[in-house]
Amino acid sequence: SERIEKVIGAMVDALPVRQRMLLRDASVFGGRIDLTLFREVVGADSVADSEAWNALDRFVEVGAVAHFRQELFRAVAYEGLSYRRRRELHSRIGDLLAARGTDARSESDAVVALHFHHAGRYDESWTWSVRAARQARSLGAGVDAMALYGQALFAASNVSGLDVEDRAEIAEEMGDVAELTGEPQTAHMAYRS
Repeated sequence: SERIEKVIGAMVDALPVRQRMLLRDASVFGGRIDLTLFREVVGADSVADSEAWNALDRFVEVGAVAHFRQELFRAVAYEGLSYRRRRELHSRIGDLLAARGTDARSESDAVVALHFHHAGRYDESWTWSVRAARQARSLGAGVDAMALYGQALFAASNVSGLDVEDRAEIAEEMGDVAELTGEPQTAHMAYRS
């Protein structure tokens, strides 16, 4: 797999600068790229240039929505971005998705939480992760809920002034979900915290 990643990395590095940056910026959006959101985050001329997207055809399929042909293409392109650029794009995406009303937001709260988390904006990550974890729990998606509770608790450790009781409540909720999904060690650790 490491060898394949190197080959893909070399293919990405061989692209002209503009196309390479377009591909790398697109990788922050995940496997599926909402071109309207991309235009808002990155800039209108990046999306309008169909020649640039056409040159990326081996990596990305562009139609009404764009998507990476393989997750490994997206992952390698993402690894080529500087941490600063990643955080900047995740932050912009999080802000735009959070600003959309619940009815207008097609992405889940978990996606908003993830973008804030990767942006290092832990206050927002905490809020959105808790919200998304509770949604997942109510839908019976225990594994997703546990991951989101874990993300919330990680964010909480990076938020100053957060009420200890709020953290304890989320740890308890995570423990409850872990028990229901058959993860007794995770439940025990969550309850202890």
